[in-house]
Amino acid sequence: MAEHKKSSHPQQGFTLLEVLVSFLLLSVSLTVIMNIFSASVHHQVTGAEYRKALQFAESRMAEVTSGQALRPGRDRGRIDDKYHWEVDIDDWQYPDYDPAIVNDLESLSVTVTVAWGNTKERQVRLQTVKLIRTEPL
Repeated sequence: MAEHKKSSHPQQGFTLLEVLVSFLLLSVSLTVIMNIFSASVHHQVTGAEYRKALQFAESRMAEVTSGQALRPGRDRGRIDDKYHWEVDIDDWQYPDYDPAIVNDLESLSVTVTVAWGNTKERQVRLQTVKLIRTEPL
């Protein structure tokens, strides 16, 4: 019979169990990293949508309140296939309004809403009060 010599150096390397555990740790780590990356991309896209909607709302508010005669009412329209807007103009009373005080100013509340989204609608709403002189100087 042939004798096997035992070497003075033990066999080096990883056991099957160690390899499996390291692959498991690697796969869990990659899953967590991919979820974080996916959430980051989603938040970046959502933020860009809000910024675009805010720019549309500010632009529409500037158009409505600059120089044209305002009257109470509602107007709406589409910006593109994704965004739609609505403008509401209503009479507005100061919270501590005293009808005994007569002045030549009328106050109107102007609200601009820009909305988008199919399943979960999101929106940006801007509101201001515009003072209109009722009698010319």
